[in-house]
Amino acid sequence: MRKLHAPYLLSLLLSLIGFSLNRTFAQVSGTKPEFILYKHNSGPNGAEPVVQFDMLGEIKFNALAAVNTIRTGVSIRSFATGPVNGNNLPANLIFQTGAPALIDRMVITADGLVGIGTITPGFNLDVVGNTHTSGDFFGRLHMDENPGNPGPDTYLEEAYFENKSGLDLVAPNAARGGLLTLAPTINVPGATDHQLFFNTGGIYHRKEAANAANWAGPWEKLLTSEDINGTPNRVAKFTEPSKLGDSQLWDDGTNVGIATTTPAAKLDVNGSTRLGGNTSVAGNLAVSGNTAVGNSLVVSNNANIGAALAVNTTATVGTNLTVNNDATVGNDARVNGRLIVGNPPSTPGSHTVYVDGSIIATEVKVALQPSWPDYVFEANYPMPDLNEWEQFIQTNKHLPGVPSAATVAANGGIELGEMNRVLLEKVEELTLLLISQQKQLDTLKAELQDCQR
Repeated sequence: MRKLHAPYLLSLLLSLIGFSLNRTFAQVSGTKPEFILYKHNSGPNGAEPVVQFDMLGEIKFNALAAVNTIRTGVSIRSFATGPVNGNNLPANLIFQTGAPALIDRMVITADGLVGIGTITPGFNLDVVGNTHTSGDFFGRLHMDENPGNPGPDTYLEEAYFENKSGLDLVAPNAARGGLLTLAPTINVPGATDHQLFFNTGGIYHRKEAANAANWAGPWEKLLTSEDINGTPNRVAKFTEPSKLGDSQLWDDGTNVGIATTTPAAKLDVNGSTRLGGNTSVAGNLAVSGNTAVGNSLVVSNNANIGAALAVNTTATVGTNLTVNNDATVGNDARVNGRLIVGNPPSTPGSHTVYVDGSIIATEVKVALQPSWPDYVFEANYPMPDLNEWEQFIQTNKHLPGVPSAATVAANGGIELGEMNRVLLEKVEELTLLLISQQKQLDTLKAELQDCQR
């Protein structure tokens, strides 16, 4: 059985109702006029239902383009675009123009999406190519690089303008203004969406996480020239959430002062100072209050700290370092000259470190000259005579080779390394005496045991 297509059905229908092919006018009238293209498939038992991808019909606008030559200028076609059943016939409508061959220009899908320049639109209106309007535009204008987003408020990159009659702003009350929404490119991780609102009160801003689409954040006013007041050379600070005024910082283009308007150096701090990282000063450093440095402190010339100094790692001072209170260094402290803790001595001498007070340490290492008293155990070392020691002690009131109290007082103290050497020498000499006496005792014990047998 021959399969009847919609164009043939249309031609047959027109013939039956009295129309001829050369008529220039046709009319379908009545209380409910309809122009129907009826599509079905044919099978061994007669008409059968259409299936997905079947063409449901086509309307062609033909004309005689030359002698014995008929051309089609426009075509409207429809295809079944999804599974067909008794309750469902999803179909599209495709518009074609072009010469010499027809080209798909526009489509309306079964879901109501309109495509221009594409027959697979992904949006309500999907245009491939340029667009132009000469009239007013009402609504939202979106620009996006990610066509997979489902709606305008979830785009990752967009710009749209809305005409608002009012927004709930804290101050002032929002009059009629304009809203600008900007979303970052999808290639910026962690970026945020932004909105700007313009009204008679000023310019306001808010943001949200990209693609969040809730715009629940508060509006914050942007500062303009009417909100900024200050003194020349004073660095500004926020005096209110949306006001700028004077701070304690002074910058006259030559020196910077903190809590002072007359800085006498590149940086002049009138008070305590804390520096979070490494600090390097090319010239002198003078601070009237406390100073805390997060890492290393390097001063090429003099450093004068009015109160306490705290350095987390190393401290290097090229010439003099003066700290009026405590000095705390977390790592190395390098002083090229003398280090004086407390009051300096009246006769400095040649020592490198002076401490006016007690010292507490978990460990002290003294680098000695190579005269550590292992020589006591050499074979030619003279054994001490206890009788001579007794006479020396009775006369001098101290051990031989050990400095007396008067000598210590006259010298202003003792040298730790030398004193440890002397004490170890005495301990080793006494050890040799004990060993000698032990041998004598062992000999006497052996002789006593022989006499008792």
